[in-house]
Amino acid sequence: QFATSQAESSKLEPGLLESRVQSNVVEPPPYGMEGTDIFYPLWFSGNWKVRSETKDVQAPCGVGLFGGNATFYKAQMDIGNALNYESRFVNDDAGHVIADREYNVKSIAKVAMGEKSVVDVSTATPNKFSCLLAPQGS
Repeated sequence: QFATSQAESSKLEPGLLESRVQSNVVEPPPYGMEGTDIFYPLWFSGNWKVRSETKDVQAPCGVGLFGGNATFYKAQMDIGNALNYESRFVNDDAGHVIADREYNVKSIAKVAMGEKSVVDVSTATPNKFSCLLAPQGS
């Protein structure tokens, strides 16, 4: 009773992921943040040394949407590897502690993809961030 035929399932509305794949995925999604920002405790303010280690790699939407077999295999080979970088949290105009998105993305990209991997930052606000990346060797 729960099974649907392929003809019936093709009549269903496309999901968000499917609609993003069928549209221009380079364009920002039409939805935005529900709240103004994520606020952190006051003691988060400042620079932090961060270590991030890959513990597992999964492809819940399938290996195809992950980028294919080669991409998935390469990601699995990264298990156990760690990135060491700095992260920064700053006060916004209202005195709330928020993540410095531009600084944090540049810091992570530099250690993950190379010193000059962030080519351009077109938008950097507390609620929106967009940049152009060019991984080293690409």
